[in-house]
Amino acid sequence: MLVLFRLLGSNLTGQRIFEIAVAVCLALMLVATLANYWAIELWRHDSMYYVTSYDNKLSEEGRWINYLLFDYLRQVPGQLAVWLSYLGIAWFAYAMTFRYTNEVLFSLVFSLLICQIPILPAQLQWPETLLPAFILLGVSPALARVLPIYVFFPLLAILLFATFSTFYFILPLLFLKDLDSKSLTKIVVIWVASFCIGYLVTNGVVFYLTGDSIQIASWRNTNYVTDFSSLIENLNRIYQASSSQLLKINRFLFYVLPLILMVFGLYTARALGGYPILVLGVLCASGVYISTLPVGIYIQERTLITLFFGLCVALLLRNYRNQHLGIIAYFLILVLGGRMAVLGNDIITWYKGNVNNIDSEFTRLLPGDPTQIKRVFVVAESSEANVAFPKYNQGQGMRGRFNEGFSQPLYWTPVLKRMGFEHVRICNDFQSEECASVKSQYDQRSNYATDKGMFIAWKIEDNDMIVTINPSFIR
Repeated sequence: MLVLFRLLGSNLTGQRIFEIAVAVCLALMLVATLANYWAIELWRHDSMYYVTSYDNKLSEEGRWINYLLFDYLRQVPGQLAVWLSYLGIAWFAYAMTFRYTNEVLFSLVFSLLICQIPILPAQLQWPETLLPAFILLGVSPALARVLPIYVFFPLLAILLFATFSTFYFILPLLFLKDLDSKSLTKIVVIWVASFCIGYLVTNGVVFYLTGDSIQIASWRNTNYVTDFSSLIENLNRIYQASSSQLLKINRFLFYVLPLILMVFGLYTARALGGYPILVLGVLCASGVYISTLPVGIYIQERTLITLFFGLCVALLLRNYRNQHLGIIAYFLILVLGGRMAVLGNDIITWYKGNVNNIDSEFTRLLPGDPTQIKRVFVVAESSEANVAFPKYNQGQGMRGRFNEGFSQPLYWTPVLKRMGFEHVRICNDFQSEECASVKSQYDQRSNYATDKGMFIAWKIEDNDMIVTINPSFIR
């Protein structure tokens, strides 16, 4: 605290003390969030830690920097990757705010607010995958100072498309200083054109490395614009996704808080001349939706980091020359930051709880020596898994929020891999020859139902084992 006082000077008015208190509270929230990550040892099933190559991700997502760094990124401990990622987005937010306001404390507070965005814990369940993008985000303010915008935007578009393209949507926020209608138009034109450059270069690199252009995964449910009706369909998809996701966010923020923030943002934009910032913030927030228009892909909730970021800028980032407006802004930032921190920690707690439950269940059911088992067949009907996990979460009082669920058997494999089982077969259906060979044994699962646990397991011939949902658990 004394160090902070010395940094800010000796002129500590009542307002200044309140502002420092807000900064301390937000900092403690961030420490609590990072500490909540500490017990996580297992990450998502398709993280680099659990796959032998990055070929599929390269072909489907175009992340060629991740592809080139694959052998190095998978050596970075998950916890370290998480902390470095928070540092990257925190520095971006601080540098962006300070460049506009030239005010140390407000820049720190706004940066700490951004670190509470609840989507971060959902997206960082793939920590090593996103690390290059967070590092690029942290470096981008320095690049923005030395490069002209017609170089900066194409360069960062190419680099971020090769890692995590979503972050590209907030780069214009580095140019808020002296923003007016003319400069806003120039920035938006170069920003949009550079997005196209980034996409074309990424496709070219992927073609060079694989012999084919990016093949978007089928689960994203693409709908390429080829005529007017497909354009209308994609606009409808954007409307459906944005309205449902914004409604969910409003519900999590108790409705009244977003309403107050919107009224405050519109009023301060008028009173403090912040309309260009309001417009650019909204554009950056909506970029994740607008960019899907040509292909109509499914928009995942865990990609909405830039939505939160852009809206925070649009509604709260101002030069608060008016003392009373400044106090209100700090108070709103504290309330919003506190609520987002609760949501983010709910996400982390939910994720840890489900992973730890799978881990403890498999440890209880499966032999301590994996060499005793030839193959593990993980089988589950989606209808049963979709009942089991929500029931477990409800019993434990845990809420998934923006998380991707654990109902697919493939998502349980990191636990088995850590336990040392080398031959794991995932049977969502019985189409493959191996899976078909165990269907008759799987159909007898009710004979192995127990009164304890979410899972059951039993040995079959050839020293194999079946793992599935406990029928008694879902009754």
